[in-house]
Formats: sequence, C-alpha cells, structure tokens
Amino acid sequence: MSTTRDFSRVITRPRVILVALIVMSWAILSFSKTEYYSVEKGSASPLVSALTVNGVPTDAPSGKPTSSSPGFFIVDVRLEQMTLGRWLKAQVFHDVEYFPLTAIIPPGTSVGDFDRRGYLDMEQSKQTASFVALRAAGYTVATQRGGAEVNAVRKGGPAAKVKLHVGDRIVAVDGVTSMSSCDAIRALHSRPPNTTVRLSVRRAKISSSGSITLAAPADIAVTTSRPRRTYIADCAGVTDRPTSIIGVSLVDARTYVLPANVSVKTDYVGGPSGGLAMALSIYDRLTAGSLSGKHRVAVTGTISLRGHVGEIGGIGQKARAAVDAHADTFLVPSSQAGEAKAAVGSDLRIIGVSTFTEALRVLRDLGGSAEKLR
Repeated sequence: MSTTRDFSRVITRPRVILVALIVMSWAILSFSKTEYYSVEKGSASPLVSALTVNGVPTDAPSGKPTSSSPGFFIVDVRLEQMTLGRWLKAQVFHDVEYFPLTAIIPPGTSVGDFDRRGYLDMEQSKQTASFVALRAAGYTVATQRGGAEVNAVRKGGPAAKVKLHVGDRIVAVDGVTSMSSCDAIRALHSRPPNTTVRLSVRRAKISSSGSITLAAPADIAVTTSRPRRTYIADCAGVTDRPTSIIGVSLVDARTYVLPANVSVKTDYVGGPSGGLAMALSIYDRLTAGSLSGKHRVAVTGTISLRGHVGEIGGIGQKARAAVDAHADTFLVPSSQAGEAKAAVGSDLRIIGVSTFTEALRVLRDLGGSAEKLR
C-alpha cells in the first residue's frame, strides 16, 4: 500500500508542476504589456440616432431606423496596447497592423494625456463639423479665441508637477488675460528660471467615455525651469530664445458661436477622423430631403473650418468595418482612396473627396437630395 501511494505521488507531482507552468505562461502572455499598439477593425455606427440639433428648424428623419436603413455611418478603429501573447501571434499570422508606442505617443507624453488628446480632438471635430454644416446651410457662424490650450505636458516638468493636463486652458498669466497661445508664451517668455508665476486655468474634466466639460478659472502657482533645448516661438514680438519654461506645448483654444445646439453622441471614441461624417449628417438634418438617398454611406476624413478633408489613420481597417456594416458606399480622403480599395476590393464602392462641397456633389450624383446651398 505504501509503495502504491508513493508511486501516485511521483506521478501527480509533475502534473501539478506542469499545470502551474501552463497557468503561469498563460498569465504572462495574457497580461504582460508590450511597447506596441495594434490598429484593428472597429465598427461603423449610424449617425441618425446619435445626432441631436436644437435651436433651428430641422428635417428630422421619419420612422425608427432599422439595421438596413439608409443614412450616414461614422467609422472607427480599435487602438489597443498589445499583450505579449497578442504580439507573438501577430509575428506568426500577420493578422493585425501594429506600431511601436513611440510612433503613436510622442516622447515625453503620458498614456493618460494621449487618451485625453484623442477625446479633445473628437470634441474639436464635432464643433468644426457643426461650423461647416451650419455655414453651408446659410447660417451665420463664427469662432472666438478661448485661451491657450495645453496640447502636451512634458513628464517631470513644472506643469506636470502642478498636475496640468492636456485640454486645460490657460486664460491669464499673473492677472494678464491670455486669449491665445502666443499671449501666454509672450507673458512667460522672459521670466528668469525658478520664477513662480500665477496661472489662471480652466481645467478640462474628461469622463471615462470622453465627455468634456470646462471648470471655472482657478489660480495655480507654477515655478519655471531652464529650457532643455533652445528654440524660438513663432509668435509676433518673440525674437529670441526663452529664458525659462513651464514644460507645455500650447495651441489656440476656440470657442464656437453657433445659432444651434448640436450634439453627437460618440462615447469612448476619440480622434478627429469623424469630422466629414458628422458635417454631412448635420447638414442633412438642417436641409430638406435625404442627402444619402437610398444608400448606406460610411464616411471618414477630418474636416477643417474651410471644409477641407484631411487624411486619417487605419483606412484599411475602416473600410473593412464599413463592409461589415453593409454600407454600399464609402467616402474617404482623395489621397487614401487607393489604399481603401486595396483593402476591400469590389466589396464596397470607394469614392475619394477633397472638400465638403465635393462630398455634397458626389452624394447628389448618387441620388441624394437636399436643399441647394443658400
């Protein structure tokens, strides 16, 4: 009996060790993060139910949209930090496009601030799309400067130490109003290193889903530091190198003066690539008729205040997402039409456009109807 028990222990012990090794290996492959991000196919979502326009007359869609209803679709991709297991699988099967972290997130920028930048880009894109669509529909629209927006924060710098984040707006320096990035730069430019300055800052509060609100101005004391490198800012009146910095990159913040309240629900989606899609959908809501006609039109591309369409990332993955959503037409930036066609072949009609006006003309040629531009 003793011999049998000893023999079973000899057999069982290696099994336990093997199972433990398998579990440990699985955990390492599944949870160990690499320095690579994957760009994978996302989804194409209908804009009709995500869009709300109040304050001006609209042409609201009739009936409840179905899974086969025509209309405009906004397309996204999934950007995820790769686990060790996912990265090894990609080496063998080449089933996903991926990039090193440094190619996506600028050096010195935290992952948190990178995510915030994406949500801020989406919010900016919504505002620009509203501006373009309302102006095209004949309404008076305008933009105003809203301060110096923090575009990047250097790790370990003075601004990081007082917890300034991407999206926060500097509206005054030592009591002097700063309505633009150059206003703030001029106010900080000639301070000696280790000088304490008082910034009036509107904090950007960003929820986990990407909803953004700006808090009331609050004072923050920041001690400047000596620049690590020499440069001259491209601002009027600044002709020499700065003597101290606070460790931020600044851009002009815009406040939009619009005759309507436009809301587009895009939870957990960041980046500016939905600009053209939102502009077309908003314009369609503002004008009579259906701009998409009988078509299911997926759209991607950034939009500028002048209506120019810009390139986006992940065009192949977005084309495949449009096919999965049963879109029959995909509007893309002109320079990326070839890449989109290569990704899906004849499964989807790909049309490249360079401007908002060109996109309107294309859609009307496809049978879409809407009021002519006023």
